[in-house]
Formats: sequence, C-alpha cells, structure tokens
Amino acid sequence: MKKEIFELLRARVAEKGVNQVAKDLGVSHSTVSLVIKGTYAASTANIEKKVMAAYGLIGIQCPVLGNIKPDVCAENTRKYVKLNLFAWNPDTTKLRTACRRCEVRI
Repeated sequence: MKKEIFELLRARVAEKGVNQVAKDLGVSHSTVSLVIKGTYAASTANIEKKVMAAYGLIGIQCPVLGNIKPDVCAENTRKYVKLNLFAWNPDTTKLRTACRRCEVRI
C-alpha cells in the first residue's frame, strides 16, 4: 500500500474509529484492522481504491453519471445495491446496474 494512502487510512481510523472506517469503505472491521497492523495477507489494491474514493483523493468515474464525488457514489451504492431498490426509470435502472458491477463501489 502506498505510504500516503496508508497514512490517510490511519488518520481516519484515529479520527472515526475502525468500525466507522470499515463501514465507509464497505469492508469488514477485521480487514481494516489487519491493513493498519500491516498483516493483511491479500493484495491491498482494492482497499487503496476504496480509501482514495471514500476520502476524496480522487473523483469516481461513474459510467452513468460521469465524474462524481465519493459521497454521491456512497449514496447511490446504499440506495441501489445495499437496499436493493428497483426503479422503473430507465436512467435509474442503468445506475443501479452500474453500481452493482462497479469495482470501487463504496
């Protein structure tokens, strides 16, 4: 994991706590703990993307909405993926499908 991203993650954990950061990133409490301790066995590339997206280091390129802020992405994910909301509006249906397939998906 890149040093600046790791430091950002540590700062957010110190500020918000492990549980809230895990919720923000859409990963488990133990994943955040292991990454912070440096004992996470898997690749951290996905975690890096989620940290950068969730905490505003990059904008998120949504195939439906274009370049969006992380909080907009998180709200769309919450509405269309986690709550499993359906919509009859074609644009909303496109967004729901894109959110479900997204790699960043906060």
